[in-house]
Amino acid sequence: MISLISQPEEVKTSKPIQTVTLDVQGMKCAGCVKAVERQLTNNSGVISACVNLITQVAVVKYDSETILPQTLAQKLTEKGFPSQARSEVQEDSILTLKQRNLQENQQQLNQLLIAIFLLLFSFLGHLNHLGGPSLPLLNNIWFHWSLATLALLFPGRPILVEGFRSLCYGMPNMNTLVGIGTFSAYFTSCLALFFPDLHWECFFDEPVMLLGFIFLGRTLESRARNRASSALFALFSLQPEEANLVPNPTINDPSEIKIPVHQVRVGEWLRVLPGAKIPVDGELVNGSTSVEESMLTGESLPIFKQPGDLVSAGTINLSGVIVIKATRIGKNTTLSQIIASVEAAQTRKAPIQQLVDTVAGYFAYGVMAIASATFLFWYFWGTKLWPHVLQHGMTHELGTMVMNTTPLLLSIKLAIAVLVIACPCALGLATPTAILVGTSMGAEKGILIKGGDLLEQVHRLHTIVFDKTGTLTQGKPTITDYLTVNCNQTELLQIAVTLENSTNHPLANAILATAAKEHIFPQNADDLCTNAGLGVAGKIQGKMALLGSYNYVFNQGVDMSKNIVQQSENLANSGKTLVYVSLDQQLLGVIALEDQLRSDAVATVKCLQDMGLQVVLLTGDHEKTAQAIAQKLNITEVYAQVKPQGKAEIISKLQKDSRLIAMVGDGINDAPALAQANIGISLHGSTDVAMETADIVLMSGKLKDVVESLKLSLATFNKIRQNLFWALGYNLITIPLAAGILLPSYGILLNPAVAAAFMASSSVIVVTNSLLLYNCFTVDN
Repeated sequence: MISLISQPEEVKTSKPIQTVTLDVQGMKCAGCVKAVERQLTNNSGVISACVNLITQVAVVKYDSETILPQTLAQKLTEKGFPSQARSEVQEDSILTLKQRNLQENQQQLNQLLIAIFLLLFSFLGHLNHLGGPSLPLLNNIWFHWSLATLALLFPGRPILVEGFRSLCYGMPNMNTLVGIGTFSAYFTSCLALFFPDLHWECFFDEPVMLLGFIFLGRTLESRARNRASSALFALFSLQPEEANLVPNPTINDPSEIKIPVHQVRVGEWLRVLPGAKIPVDGELVNGSTSVEESMLTGESLPIFKQPGDLVSAGTINLSGVIVIKATRIGKNTTLSQIIASVEAAQTRKAPIQQLVDTVAGYFAYGVMAIASATFLFWYFWGTKLWPHVLQHGMTHELGTMVMNTTPLLLSIKLAIAVLVIACPCALGLATPTAILVGTSMGAEKGILIKGGDLLEQVHRLHTIVFDKTGTLTQGKPTITDYLTVNCNQTELLQIAVTLENSTNHPLANAILATAAKEHIFPQNADDLCTNAGLGVAGKIQGKMALLGSYNYVFNQGVDMSKNIVQQSENLANSGKTLVYVSLDQQLLGVIALEDQLRSDAVATVKCLQDMGLQVVLLTGDHEKTAQAIAQKLNITEVYAQVKPQGKAEIISKLQKDSRLIAMVGDGINDAPALAQANIGISLHGSTDVAMETADIVLMSGKLKDVVESLKLSLATFNKIRQNLFWALGYNLITIPLAAGILLPSYGILLNPAVAAAFMASSSVIVVTNSLLLYNCFTVDN
C-alpha cells in the first residue's frame, strides 16, 4: 500500500518543486527497492526518489506542474504496488498505521499456520524414510501431488503471480526466484508422474517444503522487523486523540468541550487533567504540576512546571489540573518534529547502502544466469566428468535426495537450489534494519540522528569542534566585576543597558537582567548599529557610545586607560568575558561577566579525547578568556576572537587537512558552521535555525549526550558492517554450494527444500542481529 503526504519545498528553479512521501507496501527485497526507485524516476517530472525497505517509505521530489502524486501512486499500483492516499491529518495517519499493524499481525499468523501445515504433512509423509511407521495415505504419490497442487494454487499463488509479473515488467525480485524454483520443481514432478515411461523421480515434497520454509522465514522476519519499528510506532502512540477545550483559562470553569486534537488552533486554551497526555505544545497559563518528559528527552525525573513554562505534546501531566495556551499544533509540535526526523532518517541512505541497492537491482538477473549456467554445466558436462554423482549411495545427502537420478533431474534440482538459496532480502535488510533500530533507540533517549548517511561519517570522524557560550558553558552569564573610569557603576550600567537593549545575546541578557534588578532602565538612543560578534554603537544624547570587545572599542579610536587594561587582563586570565564601554571617545569602564561551565563539560571532553578524537574550542571571546576555559577542559587547540562568519571558515580550514569535522553549537551564529561541518550537533533549547541545520539534535540538552550520540552511531554502523558481511558472505558461500561445487569431491548436495530453509534463515539472522543493538548498547542517562 502506498500513502502519500505532499509538502512544499523551497523553490530552486522557475517551476514549483515539491516533495511527496509515500508509504509503500509490497516490497519484499532490495530488488523491489531498486525497482520502485526506477519506476518512480522514469516518470517525467520526477527529480529524485529514495526508497526504504524496512519502513516501506519512498520520498519523491517532483515538479508539480509536470506530474501529480496521484499519478505516481496509480502507476505504481499498475506495477504491482497497490496505493492509497494517506490523510494529511496526523491523527488519520496514526489510525492508518494502527490498522496496517493489525493487518500485518493477522498476515503473520496466517503465514505461520500455513507454514506449520505444509511442513507437518511433508514430514509425516516421510516418516518411513526416517525409520518411523508408514502411513498409507500420506505415503501415496497422489496425496503429495494434491498437497503440492493446493500449496501452489492457494498460499503459493501470490508468490507465483507477483514473481512472474515482476519478471514481465523487467523487475525480477525474490518472488521471481522462488516462483521459478517452485514451479520448476512442481512441473518436473508432474511430468514424471503423468509420463512414467520417462523414469524420472517425483519430488512433490520439495515445492511444498520450499513454500513452508519461505512462509516460516517471512513470519519470523516480519516479527523481527515489527520489533525493530516498535519504537517508531511508540512515538506515534504518544499523540493523544482528544483535547479539552475551555472558554477561559480558569481551572475551576466547569464548561469544556472535547474536540479532536487536529482541530485545536493556536491561541486556544486547553485543560489537562492529572494522568493525561498534553495534547499540543503550549504555555502553561494556570496551575502548576510535574510533567514526565522522558519520552521526548530521555530524562527520567519529572519536571516541575508553573505558569509561563512551556510544555510539549505527548508528555504526561502527573499531578495537578492545568490550563495551557496552544502555541504549536499539528506537524509543528516537538513530538511531530521528532517523528518526522526519525522517519526522514530512514530515507537518507548511507553511501554503502546505495551501492548495495545498485547491486541488488541486478541480483535476480545474476542469480538466474548462474542457475542457467548450473543447469547447462551439469547436464552437458558435469555428469559426464563425474558420473558417480548419479549413483545411489555415493552421495552424502543434505535433505531428502534418496535415489539414483538422471542428468536432467540432477541438473534441474541444482538449478532450482541456486534460485531458491539466493537471498536478496538479506542484502536489502542489512542497512535499513540497523539504521531503524539505531535511530529509534536514539529517539527514545532524546538523541535525534537525522540520517543513515551520518553513520559512516561518524565512523571516520577525526575532530570535534565546540562553540563555547551556551554549549560548553551554561549560556547564562552573570556580571561579576565592574572597572570604572570617570563614572560610577550605575552610570556605566546605564550606558551598557541602553546599547544592549536592542540586541539578543546571552551577554546582553545578563546586563539587562542585572539592570532590571537595580531598577536601571534604558535611555533613548539613536543610530543604533550592531556589529555581530564585535559590539554595538549608538548615539546617547548626541554623543557616540560604544560597547564591545577591546579590539572593537580600540579600533574606534577610544583612549584606553593602561591601568584599566592591566586590571581587565587579570580578569580575562581567570576566564571571564570583558565588555568595554565608552562615551564620546572616552573609556567609561569594563564589565566582567562569567559563564559557568556545564557540570558535565570536563567529563564530556575527556571521554571524547579517550575515544581518539581531537577536541577544538571555537569562540568569539578574547584570547586569554578562551585559553582559561580551554585549560580547565584540557583543550590544546583554541580559536579565539572568531567572528560569526569566521566560524564556518575555521571549519573549512580544518577540513582541508583531510579531517572529518563535527561541530557542536547552539546559536544562530553557529548555523553556518554547523552546515559547513561534516556533522553538525545541536543541543535542545538551541535556536530553531541551529536545530534545523544540525544533523544530530540532543533533546535532553545534556552535553554528555554528545558522547552517547557518537557511541550509538558507531554501534549502529558496526551492525551495518556485520549485516553486510553476513549477507554478502552468505550468498558468496551458499550459491556455489547449491550449484554443486562440493558434489564431485564430497558428495554434498543441497536439495531445494533445504536451500529454502537456508534462505529463510538468512534474512531472520540479519534482522535479529540488528535487534541486538538493544542489548549491546545502553544510553546512560
